[in-house]
Amino acid sequence: MHIPSERIREEMNGVDGAIWYVPTTNENETAILLKSTSHVLKSIIKGCKIELLFGKYKEDEKIYLCIGIKIYDTIESPLMLIQLQKQKEEHISLFKIINRLSSKMFLFNEMDISVSWTTLKIKKCDINTIEDFLNEKDEFYEGDYPNINEKILDSFQISLDDTCIIENRKKIPIISLSVDFDEWVSNNINFVGYHEHNNIMLNSLNEGDDFENAIWFSLDSVFKYNLHKSPNVKIGNKVRELTDILCHYEFGTFLIEAKNLSVIKSGYKRTQERKISGIKKQIKKAIKQLEGACRAITNEEEVTDIKNNTIVFKRDIPFHCIILVSEIIHTGDWTDIEKSLLSAFENTNSMFHILDFKEFITLLKGSNGKDMLVDYNLMMRFKLFMEKKSIHIRSV
Repeated sequence: MHIPSERIREEMNGVDGAIWYVPTTNENETAILLKSTSHVLKSIIKGCKIELLFGKYKEDEKIYLCIGIKIYDTIESPLMLIQLQKQKEEHISLFKIINRLSSKMFLFNEMDISVSWTTLKIKKCDINTIEDFLNEKDEFYEGDYPNINEKILDSFQISLDDTCIIENRKKIPIISLSVDFDEWVSNNINFVGYHEHNNIMLNSLNEGDDFENAIWFSLDSVFKYNLHKSPNVKIGNKVRELTDILCHYEFGTFLIEAKNLSVIKSGYKRTQERKISGIKKQIKKAIKQLEGACRAITNEEEVTDIKNNTIVFKRDIPFHCIILVSEIIHTGDWTDIEKSLLSAFENTNSMFHILDFKEFITLLKGSNGKDMLVDYNLMMRFKLFMEKKSIHIRSV
């Protein structure tokens, strides 16, 4: 396992995804760090193709080194992460990796947790090309983000993607490297909370349970003793699960349904259209489940925790009904889902939200671990949804 430096940790905390070439505590060793969403990381350990990307932007006698990674988690629509590399220690580490053709690589998920690692190997057939492209004699820019950072990245993007058109931007020299991996090792991550503990592993076959465990842990410090996994509701003589996760505080109640699209079991080779279809199916099921949970609560049915203790929470206010999915794809027609959310709101008078885990973590970070701010930010998010009638909302 690799523990990032304080600087890298701060950078990692502020981005959805990125790649870093860094030194380790052993001066002779290097590490490649990649942060992305869990479903993308699962595709990588299942064997999807990736390429390392590099570009050189020159202006005012300065050379700026652009880096990135292309991940074919969806064959016809690969994910690209790009950035400007601007630290001397990262330039040095990159040249060491190129000279050795290999390095340890560590994967970090949405919560900035190191979840898996292996050895990355650059294919020998690419070595002459990359050595010609990245010359150690080049004095690459070092320092803070330059004023032209956006201009540089726009140029890198249009150079990598011929379908992307940005006015007043020039194409720059680029190169991509194919890589191989040794066998991936997934870390067993244990979460110890205020009143229970759980664990996750990136390669686990119990993907649904692991997804719920990650959500539970991300909420544990916010709601502490008012957080319940798989609470039950008694309706007549029957007892069933109310929802996947229930959390509350004195002014608000949150019902969460977790829907995870399998990658470890099912593989990563779905088309984008098939992915969207699968996500929609899960969302529609979750909406119905949450509508049922709202009815049970407003009907004053008894709700109990896993130890059969009665849970007392506020029932006379609109609830936050949250559907958490592993990924929301921002293409295709989502009108039917948006209409279902509006219908659920009308039926229950509660606020319905759809977020992927990446957006959920961003929202929690923006709430500074405070339950009241989580409540407020979700209210503002729902207000925006009602104005735009769109689920495609991202926090910044």
